[in-house]
Amino acid sequence: MRVLQSLFERSSRDILRHVEMYAGRYNLTVPLSNTDPTSIDAATVTFLSELARRSRLNLPSFVRLVRGQDAHDPRPNKALYELAEPADPTYHDVYRRWNAIVRVRRHIAKGQTEGRYLILDKAMLETWPEVFISPIGTVGKGEEDIRVINDYAYPRGASVIDFTDRDNFPRISYNPPRDIARRIHDLRTEHPPVEVLLLLGDVSGAFRHVPISENSVHMFAFLFEDYVVFDLSCGFGWCGSPAFYSLAGSVINHLYEPSRPEGGAPLDREPFGGNVWCDDHACVERNVGSRCKDAEVALRRSMITVLGPNAINEEKFTSWQTTGKALSLLWDTVNGTVSIPTEKLLKAQLRVHALLQTAYASKSDLNKLLGSLRHVAACFPAARSFYQRLHASAVGMHPGSKRQLNEDDRDDLFWFRAVLLNGDRFNKIPVVQFAGIATPTVHIFMDASDTGLCALEPTRLEYIRVKFTDAQKLDLRKEPRVNSINVRELQSAVLAALYWGQYWKQDAELGPTYVCFHIDNSSAVAWANRRSARNPAAQLLNRLLSLAELQYRVVFTAEHVPGIDNIMADAGSRERLSSIRRSLNRVGAMLCRQALAGTTNTKYQAIWKQWTKFSRRMG
Repeated sequence: MRVLQSLFERSSRDILRHVEMYAGRYNLTVPLSNTDPTSIDAATVTFLSELARRSRLNLPSFVRLVRGQDAHDPRPNKALYELAEPADPTYHDVYRRWNAIVRVRRHIAKGQTEGRYLILDKAMLETWPEVFISPIGTVGKGEEDIRVINDYAYPRGASVIDFTDRDNFPRISYNPPRDIARRIHDLRTEHPPVEVLLLLGDVSGAFRHVPISENSVHMFAFLFEDYVVFDLSCGFGWCGSPAFYSLAGSVINHLYEPSRPEGGAPLDREPFGGNVWCDDHACVERNVGSRCKDAEVALRRSMITVLGPNAINEEKFTSWQTTGKALSLLWDTVNGTVSIPTEKLLKAQLRVHALLQTAYASKSDLNKLLGSLRHVAACFPAARSFYQRLHASAVGMHPGSKRQLNEDDRDDLFWFRAVLLNGDRFNKIPVVQFAGIATPTVHIFMDASDTGLCALEPTRLEYIRVKFTDAQKLDLRKEPRVNSINVRELQSAVLAALYWGQYWKQDAELGPTYVCFHIDNSSAVAWANRRSARNPAAQLLNRLLSLAELQYRVVFTAEHVPGIDNIMADAGSRERLSSIRRSLNRVGAMLCRQALAGTTNTKYQAIWKQWTKFSRRMG
């Protein structure tokens, strides 16, 4: 770490010396650096602007100069006053707006100090007419900080994003939150007496470590007061930033995972397990010997090896604990649970309520709502399809536009409102459920036909059988697409959930009951698992099935069973046989028995005895 820091400081001195020598050709002197971190260094702005005018360098060449890029070392990154709100509420808005401006200025000043921003006089736009200006905006970052985001999607059809070639974007590969849950579950299961600890490592200003090519810097600029600000690194708002930073995150994780404890127990040579999501690295390890300490050292070493000595965000680098916050979720390794913070659930409720009250939404409104609901979708898989539907609506809107919510959007919002009323279901979720690796303990066999529905619950020795009335059969024939066999198969699952759910809930004191529906219809299986269907009737059933999960503390999955193996449920879904048909069946069965060889007949007799025994037990 000290060696890398020394090398970085030496590189910074070399760059400054080179700029001083170059400026001397034009009788310019490098000014003293500004020590106020809340203000832009105006002296440096004036110096660099005058140097650009006198040298007549084009923008790429000038960027190479201030970065210290040359043939010997072409690397662009050498490190690979806020006012308190008054008591009078009348002035709250005024003070908040002023503080926002101060925060933006402080953010830009910090970027100037770090070398991320090149700030010049706005008049330099006359020298470099190729510079493309994009607007900027701000969003909250924590309670007191902000994040400046460039609107690279404006103007629509002629923006930076529109002119971006995405063909060479790296493929993004991150570990989703369920991988953390799986890691906790595996360690608790394989080493039950050993304490499991969690650490979260964070990269400081992740995107700023990825430089923009000097030949493309002219596309990444914005105006602030009387300055033109060039972003020399990948910024928030550009579609390529997450993709290109993912390379650094993947390399850090790749260096970390093969590492092993350097001391402690000689038999503890198992490599560390890494989980990376953008610039967040979640480490879950056993508290054995020096394993946790060595894992932290390995992660820090990997970060500074890839991104340099200033890569580590010490403010967000946690210690090893049994509880912690990672990816905005609360983890408990002792009890093996994960929870959504109460304030995030409340924020989601307020945003859903606000949109339902107004019945109108802008693209920004929907994006803010999606930001609040993403935790719900992560912890409640059934919500993902409804989340994706709202996301599709947001993507289809123009920035700054506002429209009336359509019927589907309102239905989804009403559904989310009902889901969020079950806040206790998002507290202490078992990691085995969160990771999606639980084994079903209840199996329901079902079938549907043109005459009825049937569902079998072997563990309770019960079944449900519904016979359609003549009027219902007529409706099925009138609207075959709306009431297709696929919909009726899914209806069987909903019927079982609503009837037996009350009993499954009684068995869910220590955790949810895992129920698997066995259906011989592939479409119904897909609908039940994804909770998404274009058929309106099927989508209504999906909503009911998902709400039943919350109400009865169960987790539903579905599997396909070949129709030939779904004999009992298939028989239960059809009308009772007439006496003539039963007689014909008996005659046919007798003829079949006589036509079989003796050895085959013996095997069938054994299977038949098992079948009759099972039927008697089922009543």
